[in-house]
Amino acid sequence: MIGMTNKITYDDSLMREVNLRQHGVTDSQMKQIADKTQVIYDTVQTKLASGQLDFTALPKDISIEKSCKKIWGLYADKSKRLVVIGIGAADQAAKMFYKAFRNNSSNKVAVEFAGFYTDPDEIDRLVNFVKGFEKETTIIVLSKTGTTVEPFSTYLAMKSHFNSVLGSSWASHFLCVTDPNGGLLLKEAQTNNIHLIPTSKTGDRFAPLSSLGVLPSCILNLRVGELFKGANDMFAYCENSPSQANVAWRIALYQHLYQELYGISVFTVFTYISRLEEFNMWLRQLWGESLGKNDRGVLLFPAMGPKDQHSVLQMFNDGKWLSTFLFISQRNFDTNVILSDVTLEDTKHFDRKSFSFITQASLRNTELTFNNYNRPSASLEIEKLDEYTFGTLIALFEMVVVYLGALLSIENVFNQPGVTESREFIDASMNRAGSDAALQKLVSIESKIKRSSLSFPNGSGD
Repeated sequence: MIGMTNKITYDDSLMREVNLRQHGVTDSQMKQIADKTQVIYDTVQTKLASGQLDFTALPKDISIEKSCKKIWGLYADKSKRLVVIGIGAADQAAKMFYKAFRNNSSNKVAVEFAGFYTDPDEIDRLVNFVKGFEKETTIIVLSKTGTTVEPFSTYLAMKSHFNSVLGSSWASHFLCVTDPNGGLLLKEAQTNNIHLIPTSKTGDRFAPLSSLGVLPSCILNLRVGELFKGANDMFAYCENSPSQANVAWRIALYQHLYQELYGISVFTVFTYISRLEEFNMWLRQLWGESLGKNDRGVLLFPAMGPKDQHSVLQMFNDGKWLSTFLFISQRNFDTNVILSDVTLEDTKHFDRKSFSFITQASLRNTELTFNNYNRPSASLEIEKLDEYTFGTLIALFEMVVVYLGALLSIENVFNQPGVTESREFIDASMNRAGSDAALQKLVSIESKIKRSSLSFPNGSGD
């Protein structure tokens, strides 16, 4: 068990042979790879210490909070409703901050997230959300490149609706967060005099501590200084810790070991804090886009407890062994509810039980069940979920990904070539100027596919 601070405790003892009859890692296996992995660790540490990991500089830039607060101040009083348009990491930061802190915030503005679905019913739902409330609604468009089809087309739909209702004043209800050096969204903002907050140079999924996350934090009246302090403390902890005491490294090392020893390429994060549900979704993207390269990688599967005990636990325990597990839990909740007035004899075991106790019991018994089925698991427990701890969690898992990428010999964890090609194909199918090469490749791929289909109720559709 490792206590990183009094805020977070990590325990990976249930991944060791002494506690796991089968599938446990032995001391000799750790020693066999120690020299090789130490070289990898030292290489990453050099990059961290020399400032080569750009994302670690974000929480040191206090100007981000100042600029976000200044511009949001122009919208705050007239914003009773918010529509946040984005896709992928661009809006995932906003989602995870909102989910984690909306109940703690003094700002109870109604929020809808959009831009990640493009079916007509979704656009119609969005229009109905703002209809009649246009004058007290703000549309925030989050897109680093400003060219992604899904959020940009949603922006255009909202622009058209607001223009039809408000006329020339429509642009005063829009706010853009995008690359200040180019892109379609930048052109829209400049042409229509829409206020602009610049994004950082850091890739979106490594940038929840940039304006993509700081703007939502300001809207929620969060203590951004504490958020940044937590992240800075975690980066300093990773930089100054020896490998055996560095939790981020140990999480990464065990995933690497289980892939090497047993061919296990799935890592399930089983979170028992409902406020971290969208954080889990950010982890999925951070992991997938960073570590899925060149036919290598470890897939992160996000699970929420106790809910997913009743959906995938059977597979985890009794099905084919596919995954290692990390439990995330919380010692002290901001509130607690204790059951009382339990009168039926068959329900007496509920009497005087707190929901905190029920949550912890669900987690611990799932952990022990995994152990009984020889499923390796570790645990990460936070003292409480506040801005400081949230910052440490963001920084911790960013470093886990960097360490694991190095262990997997992934040259660049910051790019996403598989996603880039898909975007280029979408642009080509919409006849965007300059997409001729992508269109030719798309046509070539399609021409080689022999499709067949069935239809109901008429049988073959060939």
